[in-house]
Amino acid sequence: MTGVLFVLPLVFRQSLGLTPFQTGLAFLPMTLPFAFNPLLTGRIVARTGPRRPVLAGLGLLTAGGVLFGAVLPGGASYPPLVAGLLCTGFGVSFALPALATMVVAAAPEGAAGAAGGLLNAVRQLGATLGVAIMGAFAPVGAGNGSRDPAYALLVAAAVCAVVCVCVLAATPRARSRPTP
Repeated sequence: MTGVLFVLPLVFRQSLGLTPFQTGLAFLPMTLPFAFNPLLTGRIVARTGPRRPVLAGLGLLTAGGVLFGAVLPGGASYPPLVAGLLCTGFGVSFALPALATMVVAAAPEGAAGAAGGLLNAVRQLGATLGVAIMGAFAPVGAGNGSRDPAYALLVAAAVCAVVCVCVLAATPRARSRPTP
């Protein structure tokens, strides 16, 4: 997500010619789900366990990256990017709360705080790596050769798809209730 937040402003400013203020407004479709979707995610996790929302979130993040990657090479305009922004916003707001529940519930007795801290540390490491890796693919300035921001966003989609497969393989299908 942090890598996407690094690349998209470059796209909005350089490819679409948006002003800084317009670039900020362009992110609204991605940020609006953060305001209300975690409430829905909490209800889903309470009813079905965290696995489904994590998988749904990763699937939506993958779809968002693929949509960005499909739209950008053709000289994107803003409206087609809105679907990718919405998928990304809903993906994060499904995956992160459910993932926190999954990690804390899997922790041994008395280690929930350490598990939550470890999750946050790993998230920050992933954010740093995401910016570094996606930044290597992102074009900056004129004369950037064949570099296209679509590649950077497809890298994010590929990572989300791989993590989705890993979650599918690593978590049981049985209904798991979060601990109170």
